[in-house]
Amino acid sequence: MLEQRRNRRRRVCLAGAVTCGPESAILPVRIKNLSDHGAEIVAAGGHIPSRDVEFSVQRDDARIRSAKVVWRRMRHFGLEFSDGRDDRGDTDATVRRLLSNLGRADSTRGD
Repeated sequence: MLEQRRNRRRRVCLAGAVTCGPESAILPVRIKNLSDHGAEIVAAGGHIPSRDVEFSVQRDDARIRSAKVVWRRMRHFGLEFSDGRDDRGDTDATVRRLLSNLGRADSTRGD
């Protein structure tokens, strides 16, 4: 298979959500990898009802990205961000911040 990604993706295991519009249900997803231009997600129900979605990472200050589903393999979906923003260089910092916040949340719970 020909690699078509513009930038490398960073492997993560984060919770996220997609929705197909204001009156559509919010679908929980697991984010497997993330780049400045897209993400690979796993949909629990194995279904995303539209090609155009709004995507967010749960611990990312409610930042919502417009995206298109560009490929599907069973429950795995490839998203390409289509909101016109250029966030080059931001993904590594975002992932570090998310993981740092996750570590702080775990320590305050007393696990």
